[in-house]
Amino acid sequence: MKRLSLILTALILVTGCTKDIEYRGTDRGPIMVANSMNRAGDKAYVRVTRSRYFLDSGNPDYTLSDAAVTMTIGGSYHELNYGSRNRNYTSDCTVKPGSILQISAAHPDFGQVYACDTVPKAFSCTVDTAYQAFSMKGIAIDTMFYHGLDVGMIDSVCSFDFCLSSDTGRNEYFMIEFEPIRRFISIRGDTLDTICQYLSYRIATPTLYAIEMIDNESIGDFSELMDLLPVISNGINSFTFSDRHLSDTTHLVFELLMTPVDSTLHIIKSDIKAKYAIRSLSWAAYTYQMAARNFGNHNSPMSEPVTMWTNIQGDGTGVLGSYVEISDSLSLREF
Repeated sequence: MKRLSLILTALILVTGCTKDIEYRGTDRGPIMVANSMNRAGDKAYVRVTRSRYFLDSGNPDYTLSDAAVTMTIGGSYHELNYGSRNRNYTSDCTVKPGSILQISAAHPDFGQVYACDTVPKAFSCTVDTAYQAFSMKGIAIDTMFYHGLDVGMIDSVCSFDFCLSSDTGRNEYFMIEFEPIRRFISIRGDTLDTICQYLSYRIATPTLYAIEMIDNESIGDFSELMDLLPVISNGINSFTFSDRHLSDTTHLVFELLMTPVDSTLHIIKSDIKAKYAIRSLSWAAYTYQMAARNFGNHNSPMSEPVTMWTNIQGDGTGVLGSYVEISDSLSLREF
């Protein structure tokens, strides 16, 4: 009898924890997706696809190769041609800083979409670097293995000082992106492969709030322990920010941290170069990048839904953005 009571109680609990949920989704078919992120100096392009249902299997081609795509660049009208090699609609006209872009894409099965964006103006900046051995000074014990980085293994520090020119206007948006360091591996003098070593960073907490390099939940929980001590982040390779976030309206300063390579690997001695790109983003490109970062930080089965930002109007979605880029590299030192 006691066993029967336990079984009945379990059944009641199970049935009490479940309920029928009415499906309220849409039965609308695929829609057009137009994506165009143009770099000043390159030929203008638009990629047109149809949306993909999340239960679709395999790797089908969603490209719409028979759309009518046009773009107005700085007042000059162009019909874009589809290229099967890159699956983009491209123009022979290059994108120029400060010009206005307007795109239109029409398809008999998916309707029409259109969008507008203004390319940022050309900008100038300087990057100053300084090198030193890593010091534990100012590092709290809580950071010892923060984001998978053992700070006890850090070999050297490069201070990265990004400075805008004084004539740059306000309300500008930027991204700094670093490539992983590539190192050559050899055994008995033969080059076998390359490895990619990701940089890590030490960022003052006030800067961390502005740049939002890591997800908001981690910032909120961790900053309470850190107060104003520097935060160590591992594996982050891009920083998106506005000039309103800069400490003195022109400067952004943070540190690049290097860790030694596994001693069992035979690394060919060579100059260590870290390639980077500094991009001035249009407002549309900046807003989309922040939305994409937010999506990436919450992309798990237990996360709340995240709405992706779009400036595409009409019968579809996507993004039209633009940017101006300055690229260079810096040398890193091992101590």
